[in-house]
Amino acid sequence: MALGKPLGRNCDQTSLFLTPLLIGLSLIGTACSSRTANYPALGPVIGTITLDGKPLADVTVMFQPENGRASTGKTNAEGKYELVFTEVAKGAKVGPHHVTFSQEIAEDDIRATMRPPRHLSRSFDVEVTADPNVLDFELGQEKAAKTK
Repeated sequence: MALGKPLGRNCDQTSLFLTPLLIGLSLIGTACSSRTANYPALGPVIGTITLDGKPLADVTVMFQPENGRASTGKTNAEGKYELVFTEVAKGAKVGPHHVTFSQEIAEDDIRATMRPPRHLSRSFDVEVTADPNVLDFELGQEKAAKTK
């Protein structure tokens, strides 16, 4: 192919297809990167939930701020959790929160579904900061322990 010679009809068709595709992809990229721009200030929150010093697995922890969306997390086998604000944002809104706990109970255990375990009825009030928050909860005691 000689320099300066038009590339022909195929090039025009390709550019007609690629130009809108590239514009669309750049718009999607811009929209995805700005998703977190509309969120309130969030602070990362992790911790451990225990009962009598033993980790509690499969417990859902919910941090409900005074106003706005709650953040939730679920404990693993070691009782550790990490809060999620949305699918794309981790943490909890900065400020005061009311913390509650729940746990799925097998449907065949009718007595358990009628009255949840007493330790899960505990709740706490905590403050989430913009700095990393490590909030451990011992459900057999009165206070949540905040550590570094």
